[in-house]
Amino acid sequence: GSGGMLLVAHPEDLEHVLQVHNRRYIRGRTVDMIRPMLGNGLPLSDGEFWLRQRRTMQPLFARPRIAAMVETMVAVTRRYVAELQPGDELETHYLMMRITRDVIVETMFSTTLGADVDELDAALATIERHVARYGMFPVKIPGWLPTPDNVRFRRAIATLDRLVYGLLAQRREAPTVDAPPRDLLDALMQARDPETHEGMSEVALRDEVMNIFFAGHETSANLLTWSVLELSRDPDVEARLRDEVQAVLGGREPEAADVPRLELVSAVLRETLRLHPAAWIFARQAAEDDELRGHRVAKGATVILFPYATHRLPEYWPEPERFDPDRFLRDPSIGLGGTKNWAYVPFGAGPHVCIGNHLAMTEAAIVLAMLYQRGRLRALHPERARPKAAATLHVADGLPARFEAHA
Repeated sequence: GSGGMLLVAHPEDLEHVLQVHNRRYIRGRTVDMIRPMLGNGLPLSDGEFWLRQRRTMQPLFARPRIAAMVETMVAVTRRYVAELQPGDELETHYLMMRITRDVIVETMFSTTLGADVDELDAALATIERHVARYGMFPVKIPGWLPTPDNVRFRRAIATLDRLVYGLLAQRREAPTVDAPPRDLLDALMQARDPETHEGMSEVALRDEVMNIFFAGHETSANLLTWSVLELSRDPDVEARLRDEVQAVLGGREPEAADVPRLELVSAVLRETLRLHPAAWIFARQAAEDDELRGHRVAKGATVILFPYATHRLPEYWPEPERFDPDRFLRDPSIGLGGTKNWAYVPFGAGPHVCIGNHLAMTEAAIVLAMLYQRGRLRALHPERARPKAAATLHVADGLPARFEAHA
């Protein structure tokens, strides 16, 4: 491409690109591969359109709305955790993918997809494979070429479109304009830009639904899977986590108000995101000439941001490879809000910070708390776990584990 390529991992560069001069760095060509799937949704758009969508959607992800989703998160997790029997062997990533898929489907559409769920899962698997295979290649096979992969990818997107547009049509027939929204889809359809009072077009709705779906499914499952791995490797932290869950919840199910009290659970999740950030690498395109700490950035250049390395810089993180959730207890300002000098960006940062960050952390805290309330998942071969770099960072070949009840 024109302008070359630049890899950045220094916190000052991240702050420059994502915050101070974020308008100079656009999505541009860097998202061509997933554009057919995610359209112009928040993670892929820029400028005026992005701002309008962001303003319109921000209230949907405010804390009171998330608190209202907690019941659904608990109900879904209960279904899966209740089935676990001592000695059961399972694949952790598969379990977590099912939990997070159901949470997103039920909070978004207030329904289980019933008969459509197999079709949905097949389409998701196809898309995930496609993105994993092509998302990382600098040389792109054009999407319009009718290769077998491209045809499968387009077909999977058509399946999702049919499901989403079908749901939108159902809602239009039985509108809930005056009723309080039952779920995220109602809320999206009722949402108005606070400045222009306009609602979203059908296409914009479809795009945001797709983005919420993809952003909220695989990434959360990865976070939970990596957490189980880290806890399996660290029995001391695991025992402390269990004690905290016991102290905060006793035998009852969690409520929204419990989540902030699960401090170690939160620290475990944050430290897991430091070592295994879902958005471990992403790109921007320079919209004009610029300079980064003395390096020239030509207009059109691709700037690759590499949080995976940022999160391991020894000058910010003593013993960077060590799993140590206590870093986040010693300094609670790191993380969601305090950016610790931009050395910790698991949800991106700046105006384009992930809109669902609190939602994700709440969901993960509830799933972990309910799982470790009943027992624990022990990875069977923790030493074999390797990261697989795809669109997101997941455990290669999942994570075989055994469920053990509390002694």
